[in-house]
Amino acid sequence: MLNNIITPINRSNLAFILSMSTTEPNTFKQAMSGPNSDQWYKACLDEVNELERQNTYDIIDIPPNIKPLSGRWVFKEKPINK
Repeated sequence: MLNNIITPINRSNLAFILSMSTTEPNTFKQAMSGPNSDQWYKACLDEVNELERQNTYDIIDIPPNIKPLSGRWVFKEKPINK
C-alpha cells in the first residue's frame, strides 16, 4: 500500500530538498536574529568596508526623475578547506 504513495527521490528533487535544508539566512533580518548573527554582522561590515575601500559607489542626492536601484544582501557560507 505504501508503494503507491512513496516514490523514489530523483536527483533533481534531492538537490532541491538539500538546498532547502541550509542554515543560510534569506534576509538581513534573519541573519541578524539567527544563531550566527555575530559572524554575519562581521561579514556585512567587512563587505561594506571593502566596497568603500574600492570606491564602488558615491552617496548623492537623488534627482526627482530618477528611481534608484534596489539591492539586497545574499548570505552564503563558504566551505572550510581542510
